[in-house]
Order: sequence, then structure tokens, then C-alpha cells
Amino acid sequence: MDHTLVQYHSKKFEELSYRSMQSKLVKDLGYPKVIESFKFDYDLAIRGLVIDRAAGNVFKVSRYGMVRESYHGLTKMDFKVQREQFGTKFIDLKDPNLDCVDTNFSISHACLFMQIVELKKNKPDLNIPDFPILADNLIHVLDASHRDGSIKDVVIKNPEKYVKRSEEIVHGIKKFIKHGKKIFIATNSDYQYTDKILTYAIDPYLKEGTWKDLFEYTLTLCMKPRFFYHNSPLMKIDPDTGLMENWDKEMVPGVYQGGSANKLSAHFEVSGDQILYVGDHIYGDILMLKKNCGWRTALIMEELGDEIKQDQKALPLTNKIKILMRQKMELEQYMNDLVGKRLEEDEDTTAKEKNVFSEIRKLDDQLGPLIQERSAIYNLNWGPIMRAGVEESQFANQVEGFSDIYMASIKDLFSKSPRTYFRSYIRKMAHD
Repeated sequence: MDHTLVQYHSKKFEELSYRSMQSKLVKDLGYPKVIESFKFDYDLAIRGLVIDRAAGNVFKVSRYGMVRESYHGLTKMDFKVQREQFGTKFIDLKDPNLDCVDTNFSISHACLFMQIVELKKNKPDLNIPDFPILADNLIHVLDASHRDGSIKDVVIKNPEKYVKRSEEIVHGIKKFIKHGKKIFIATNSDYQYTDKILTYAIDPYLKEGTWKDLFEYTLTLCMKPRFFYHNSPLMKIDPDTGLMENWDKEMVPGVYQGGSANKLSAHFEVSGDQILYVGDHIYGDILMLKKNCGWRTALIMEELGDEIKQDQKALPLTNKIKILMRQKMELEQYMNDLVGKRLEEDEDTTAKEKNVFSEIRKLDDQLGPLIQERSAIYNLNWGPIMRAGVEESQFANQVEGFSDIYMASIKDLFSKSPRTYFRSYIRKMAHD
């Protein structure tokens, strides 16, 4: 449901999370009061970053597990320091000392982590725990904020501030139903929150009935990712009273709590590749689901819309860089040939080598400003989400590895015919 069927005003939602975390750190865990004066900076972090719980670093990793950008607190590591610290070390995301920024709900977490690390670095006399404890505390207060109503109660009271309404999404759901598709919801939110949010987001665009009439099955408090590998008890909810009863009988259309993906697949009497699951969490929705259930997967990345626009804006610079890089590569190959003749054939190529080296330096002088100008089009701290230098980011690698399709909004899926068959393109390899 969240960030998929229901779209949020992400900056406002994450600032709400951020403020709640600040308050709980100070009031509940005894952190310095100065933390409450920090300002939320949505652009300080992006999805796909990795938090090093042991060293207090935050970094961006390439698809090959190499660190390409890194910060300690709010200070960006220069290339030399980064190389000394990480070198060619492979970053294994299974390392328990690493936390991943997998979803938009983690932006506030990463932002506050970086700011507190900076404070600890600049004012070591303050009573700030070591980095591993800080990381645990941030996860604790974020989870508590989602559980105890610090976030959801505010959203319910002010839905127009935090929730986007979309008649297009409601129209898309109806269109898919007309084509014989059965649509279900599996959400970690409880029924009360789910009901209020979907009533606000969907019901105004229905001529009759409520959101419950659109979805044959709604499973709340699913506890994803456990939902995809653990057979949790199923409870049926009376939508009028909110009362629940244990349900070990055959499923019937309605609203439930708990359950499991396996139970749902068995009930539908379909194979995994006949179910398309749409979610926004690369780990909790997509990766674990693909590994355990074999369902088809669709990832929602609302940042993708902006990144495509940024790519288009950067295209003239990208083309200039490609041309100059091609020239540089040709000169480098020529330099290799000259050095080979000098060392292997005793031919004096020193003068030519100096001229070629000079030409390469001129190209570098042109490339530097162009690369900086191009980088400034994206996030100023981290660059594009899907790239880490010239390589794909680790996040992009996960997207390609575990999501069958991905998009900026579920509206993109609903804009297609429900009969659309998505075919894979032939991917070029290095030898191609």
C-alpha cells in the first residue's frame, strides 16, 4: 500500500518521521538536546546508500561492491582518503555491520545518522553513544514512531498534507478488474490505518461502494518480509467493527490480518509467475519475495521520474564527455604503442610521447569541468541513484536482479493494457 497504491508527499512525510526520531532520541534515550535543533535535509541521502554501523560512514557502492562515494558525518571523503580506507575492498551487504537505505522511509534515518556523526566528531565531549549503538537507537526510534502513532496519527489527522490523491490510479484499478484481474493488498500497516488512508485516497473517486469493493483480499499487518517465507496465523477482520476472529478455513474475499504468501498462492491455485507483486522496498518487498516465492515482481521508484528528467537534461553534456573520452582512449592507445616501440624495438619515441601526454592533459582539463557540471544536475551529495561513476550502483544491480519490471509510479503500469506482455531485451555483454 504505502508508496505504491498510496503515494505520499515524501519530503513532508520524511520530515515528520525525522522530527519524531529527534524527539524520541532526546526525551527517551537521553541524547543531547542540541539534536532537536537540527534541520531536515531531504537531499542529504538517497535510496541505495549503505550505513557503516561500526565506523560511522555512509557510502555509495557500485554493482561490483566497490565504494564510489563516501561521507563521514557531513564531510565527504576525498579520493585519496577513500582509497586508503576502502581500496579495492568488496562491500558485502550481508555484513551485519551494514544497514541499507532500501526505501523512502529510510531517508530520515540516514540523514539524522550523518548529522549526529558530525556532531559527535566535532564535539566529542557530548554524551553521544558509539556508532553501533547510535545506529541501533535510530532504528529503534524510527520503528517506535511508526508503531506508537507518532507518525500515522498525524498523517490520519492531516491526510491532505501527506497523502496524494490520484483518480488515475483508481481508474487503472477498475480497468484491470474489467480485464479479469484479481487485485489484492498485502500491507504491513494495521487495518485502522489502512482503512482511513484508502478511504481518503480512493473513495472520493468511486461512484458507489468503498475501496474494499475494489480488492478481493486485503491482508494487513503482514509483517513483510516474514510474510514471504513464514506461515503466520490468519485472522479475518470485520470491516464494520474492526473485530477479528481466527481463520483456519478456506479464504473468502474480505479483509484479514497476518497470513502468508504461500497460503495466498495455494488459495488462488496459481503458480508464482501468474502473480505480479508491486512494492517499493527492494529488500522487504522484492528481493525476499523473489527468492522465496518466485512471484513476478514490480518495483516502484518514485525517484525514477526525476532521474529520467535529469538524464535528459544532462544528455548534451553526456554526449560531449563521450566524444572527449573516445579521443582520450585513442590517444592512450597511441601512447601504449609508442612506449612499446621504445621499450621493445629501441625506437626513440620520447618527443612523440611528450606531445601525446600533453594532448591527454588538455582533454582532462576539458573533461573535469564537464563532469562536474553534469554531476551538479543530480543529487549534489551522491549523484544519480542508478549510477556509481561509470558503473551501475549496487541498488541498480539489485533492481535489475530481482525486479521483473520497475517504474516511477503504479500509474505507469496502469497506463498499459492489462494484456501487455513485457519482453526482455537482448542485453549486450562486453564482447558484443
